[in-house]
Amino acid sequence: MVFSCVPQSYIRVANLHESDTPLLQSLAIYYTNGSFPTVPPGIWAQSKILSGPSFERFSLCGYIESFSNYPVNWANITHLTLHSADMWQGNEVSFPIIDILRQTTRLISCDIFLSDYLPSGPSNIAEISLPFLKVLALSGSNSSSADRILSSTNAPLLEIFDNNLGTEHGLKDFLQRSPNIRELVLRSATSYDILAEYLRCCPLLTTFHFRGSNGNLGGADSDDSFPSSENAFLELFYADEEDQCLCPRLQYILIEGWLRISFEPLRKFILRKRGSIPGWKGVVMAVRCDTAAEALIEGLKLAVEGVRLDIICHTGNVVHKLDAGMGLDDEYGEARRPDWWPTAVSRPVFY
Repeated sequence: MVFSCVPQSYIRVANLHESDTPLLQSLAIYYTNGSFPTVPPGIWAQSKILSGPSFERFSLCGYIESFSNYPVNWANITHLTLHSADMWQGNEVSFPIIDILRQTTRLISCDIFLSDYLPSGPSNIAEISLPFLKVLALSGSNSSSADRILSSTNAPLLEIFDNNLGTEHGLKDFLQRSPNIRELVLRSATSYDILAEYLRCCPLLTTFHFRGSNGNLGGADSDDSFPSSENAFLELFYADEEDQCLCPRLQYILIEGWLRISFEPLRKFILRKRGSIPGWKGVVMAVRCDTAAEALIEGLKLAVEGVRLDIICHTGNVVHKLDAGMGLDDEYGEARRPDWWPTAVSRPVFY
């Protein structure tokens, strides 16, 4: 159930009993900036509909009071979305979001926004076991909270992981404990070598979106430099031995920002299909290359048959677009996610 109403009407909904909505399975509450100041505090703390026997999906978005005392039967929740700027009160000993996640043992999908308003929580916390979790999305700006969640969470069946936070602490160990990931979104990595280590933890990966490339991840200092680390990163995807190839099932790759690379590694990267290694279905990136524009474009055209490419090629002061779609940022010449990009991650829709 998703409803839109004036703030005072929330009281009527919150006062419903489980007998009024015996088949209620899903409830999404979205507070807007105009509604939260006039919504009576604590109206959901006594709401009986949150504890109904069929209640499994809970979405709570907006600026509201702490909900840790809401009468939700967390053990029944299978889909959970929490996007609020100031939802939890915690300290060095207690951190309610951790306590809630520890109760949601049936959780299948989880999308949490971690803001700077949140406390870091205790440095050492017990394991969070989510044996059925398949989708996990973390966003916001509180990387220390994410560190603690990742370091303590065990989700062996996880298939989709969107980490839109800059945290890397505990990330590799978390990925190693989740070997079934098929779609991965990462915001940052210390280096391309570290990024490759993360990807080696995901042998079943088919879709990868990296938000963190800005042209200096490989350590280059000028537009005329083509660092070996960036070339070497692409080379990992088409290693001579098939069993050495990075992410052998990968079919879609999106690298935001831009890369400084040489043309030959780029060409081989796009042409990597051989043996049991599948060809690309989609590649989105912006590159600064060391090859003359005409040779670059003609060479890529020979390599892209049957592949959806959104590529910007910078050669000197000239910018060329190859099959460019809406995923390319014309103003800055950087790659962005196109509309056709396949993803199972969906963010809350605010009504």
